[in-house]
Amino acid sequence: MTKGAITKLADSLTARGYLIRLTDPTDRRTQILNITQKAFDILPALAALADENSEESFGDLHQTEREMLAQLQKKDRRGIWNNHPTLPPSFIQF
Repeated sequence: MTKGAITKLADSLTARGYLIRLTDPTDRRTQILNITQKAFDILPALAALADENSEESFGDLHQTEREMLAQLQKKDRRGIWNNHPTLPPSFIQF
């Protein structure tokens, strides 16, 4: 995603009450995005949709293949995290 696309998405989610923006106290050029209670409340429904999507996308994979895919995705996130140290360590576990 481009920076512009991320900004547009963040603007939309903020306008709809799912995000709040805070200015980073150590770098005023940086904004911190936090989810609101409204967003937190819909996380179970979003997780269910994600599970349905995963099943639809990867349902034909055997268990071994799913485990391999999960490991590759984790490795990919670790690489992203190593190149973007401002991401929280929990990003790798997601």
